Amino acid sequence: MASLAFNYAEQLKNEGFQVDIADDGEAAVQLLQSAKKPYSIVLLDLQLPDIDGLDLLQQHTAYLQNSSIVVVTADGSINRAIKAMQLGAYDFLVKPIASERLVTTARNASEKSQLVQEVEAVKHLRDRTHFHGFIGKSPQMQALYKAIENVADSNATIFITGESGTGKEVTAEAVHNQGKRAKGPFVAINCGAIPENLLESEIFGHLKGSFTG
Repeated sequence: MASLAFNYAEQLKNEGFQVDIADDGEAAVQLLQSAKKPYSIVLLDLQLPDIDGLDLLQQHTAYLQNSSIVVVTADGSINRAIKAMQLGAYDFLVKPIASERLVTTARNASEKSQLVQEVEAVKHLRDRTHFHGFIGKSPQMQALYKAIENVADSNATIFITGESGTGKEVTAEAVHNQGKRAKGPFVAINCGAIPENLLESEIFGHLKGSFTG
């Protein structure tokens, strides 16, 4: 029932969760498809108005595989909840759901989902062979990729050092492209090739008549 869904949503919001509500299976699929990243938890009622919850679980695994699924069932449908867990659900809750049980299960499911996502992130980092302008998958290169990701959104000045040909400009461009400024232009300037008295003019421009005499 919609009233129960809103009640459960408010309980979870009060504990710091961000919650979206779907009235039926079609709305749930639309939310899953439009989400920018997988939901940490999906609280799935097995008795939806337009579709069986088990069918939704089986038909949309691509959108649910990175989420912790907690199925909700009536007292006489425990066997269906067990079937859902065989299909990959994390846990099940029997209606009516006690507030403490709901929150505890949601927290545990969220922690499990975060752990899975962290493991996938580590696998992704370990397996990267390309990163912006770089090619390489050695531990040293993985450490470089991670360092670039760590500083990319910072407002601090970044000083990149290294011998000629080691990729300082490639690193600078990777920092730019990885960060929040990626949509803006990246301008590389060889300051050593500009006379000292023209450096400010070359970088910041000048008004006509600035250089009198």
